[in-house]
Amino acid sequence: MYNKNSIITASKDATLQIIGQMDAISREINLEVNEKDLFNQALLAVKNSTEKLNLILSVVGVMKAGKSTLINSIVGNQILPSRSTPMTALPTYIKHNDNCSGVVYHFKHAKLFSKMLADLHGQNYVLTHESSALAKRLANKSLKLDEHLNSLCDIHEQLEIINDICRINITNKIDPKAILETFRLDEDFPTIETCFQSIKELKLEGEIGNFIIVDTPGANEAKLPELKSIVDKQIKRSSALLLVLNYTDLSSDADSQMRSKIVEEAKDYQDRLIVAVNRFDARDKKSMNKTETIRYVKEELLEGVVLDEESIFPVSARNALLGGQSLNWLALQGKFELATLQDWQRDFLDNTTSGEWDEDDEDDLETIENIEETTRHAKKLLKSSRIADFINTALNRAYQNVGPDTIIAALGKLNRLLDEKLKLTLDADLNSASKTINELKERVVLLEKALINLASLSSNIDKKLNSWAEGSSDLVFEYIEEQISQLNVSIGVETNNESVVSGGNKRKEKAEKEAKEAKEKLIVSIETKLNELNLGIDRKINESILSLVKDIKIITKEYAVEVEHDALSGFEVRELALDFKVDLEEDFFVDNNDIIDSKQKKVKKPREVFGMKLDWDWVPEFVNTEVTETEYSVNRDLLIKHAKKVLEATSKNQLDELINLLSRVVAEYEKDVRSMCDIVRNSSQLAIDKASATTYEQEDKLLFLRKQLSELAEIKKYSKEVEQGLYLVKDEL
Repeated sequence: MYNKNSIITASKDATLQIIGQMDAISREINLEVNEKDLFNQALLAVKNSTEKLNLILSVVGVMKAGKSTLINSIVGNQILPSRSTPMTALPTYIKHNDNCSGVVYHFKHAKLFSKMLADLHGQNYVLTHESSALAKRLANKSLKLDEHLNSLCDIHEQLEIINDICRINITNKIDPKAILETFRLDEDFPTIETCFQSIKELKLEGEIGNFIIVDTPGANEAKLPELKSIVDKQIKRSSALLLVLNYTDLSSDADSQMRSKIVEEAKDYQDRLIVAVNRFDARDKKSMNKTETIRYVKEELLEGVVLDEESIFPVSARNALLGGQSLNWLALQGKFELATLQDWQRDFLDNTTSGEWDEDDEDDLETIENIEETTRHAKKLLKSSRIADFINTALNRAYQNVGPDTIIAALGKLNRLLDEKLKLTLDADLNSASKTINELKERVVLLEKALINLASLSSNIDKKLNSWAEGSSDLVFEYIEEQISQLNVSIGVETNNESVVSGGNKRKEKAEKEAKEAKEKLIVSIETKLNELNLGIDRKINESILSLVKDIKIITKEYAVEVEHDALSGFEVRELALDFKVDLEEDFFVDNNDIIDSKQKKVKKPREVFGMKLDWDWVPEFVNTEVTETEYSVNRDLLIKHAKKVLEATSKNQLDELINLLSRVVAEYEKDVRSMCDIVRNSSQLAIDKASATTYEQEDKLLFLRKQLSELAEIKKYSKEVEQGLYLVKDEL
């Protein structure tokens, strides 16, 4: 029987050895200046996490998905602050520490943010929310932030201030680059150490590794697209991912953009991806059950991701937090005291009743007077959260595999760096060595032309995206007019005008009831048609997106083929990956009075007696009765205006977000192509500069390049062997 800890330690040493080899090779070869800087940053980040065996589990999801609440429920305490307005603009690291009885906070950039706080005060900056922690600090001229804190209340205040400073900096374009460049390594971010209640009983064999959960911003915050960049970088820093989806809005466009990013990155995480479907407590009898939800996430939302069903967990983070907090309080402090009830305790008590908990209600009051009753409700709430499955399966698995998973993630990052930076540079140098001076000079000219064309390509795609955004609105409006103009929905009802007859009041009530039911029936018919319209709009938009994506792929492919044929002969430019679908969140609810027209006419009809129509021609004034026929119909013009207004109000942000997402994906592609062009151009120029080298020196250079490439191949082979050994350790754990 092998010693698992020894294997993990040996694997760590082997990985650090690989990092050292890659660092040495990077110093010996001709990495382009910018590429060398990016390579060194990435290598340093991997080295730091490997040395400390920090497993970074990043919690990602859209704004208000419940990421912070889920983390709080894992910790078993309100470790992260919350508020009604967006809070998180910067990742916060929460580190599990078995020996920590309270909380320990540290932030190495406190002085920098103190200066930013002082700058805001000097500019007489005015905040919209006067009650915010930042507003109070500015008003009180308390401008110093702390590097270390031990009070949870103080930690909450400082985290709120730091995040608001970031948000103001980015929103007002003060110096967003400074913010983005300050946070490069794990230790740059605000960090809280505490004991996670959910895993404190679990013991790691030999205590190898650190378990760190990271709260991230909601990348869909429309006003701050820069947050998407922060989240993307955090994903790349991570050892594992926890994706939080909102059960009440699973198919939202905002979620789909995050899912697209996860699908793109999933290959690098394999079995280190967990999905929590939060707010599952909102489920009703008509909603998907647990099994259906898991299947829907796996087969529809994350199609293409290798993900077993045991990694998907419908939960209620809020119920888990309130239930867990209550049980901890009852065990340590005793029963809740009415005079000193905290906000979270009132939230818990509200969950024990069908409505708002009422301290004047004897039954409600029993909930806190009787500690056994409070405990029963807390256990029931915790059980209903389904958090136990998530903790015992996913979190336990992640915690037990801290050592192996940290190293496996590091090896994956190293292999990507090796291929994208080191190997590409050596291949470029070897390729350049086989060309004549004239061929090299021609390639440098072609590469410079290719970079100019790349800028032109970027500009053309931006114009196409903006044009599509305008055209898609026109397309949808035309579709709305076409469909509603063809809408033919009406319903008729009769009202007897006689009031001085037997049962006249009853007839009047019946007539009014029939009229009301007729209008309601008409509204139902209209809403059915509008639901069909909704589906049709989504179909039209997605057909348009498909056409747009196809056009962009053709444009980029034509560029890539030309560049590969001319400037990058011998190299392959990656294909642009674009695959998007939009589900617009329109709500075409209409009020009866808004779009219903009515037409009335009075007619004579035979009177009915005991269900039989009278036909006595000789007494017409008795045989006939006067009725009013009312026809209710839809006012198409008003409905068209209403539908357009709703679409403008609800879809603009979603389509803007889609355009931003497409722009970022294209920008990433352009960045990769530019990087490849720069590397090959740098290699060609260096070969030109050393054209005077002797034949011996040239042969020596070729031997050196082939040796380095051979060493890289050996590193990859060694890396694979280390990874396979770690998977064996994981199987045992």
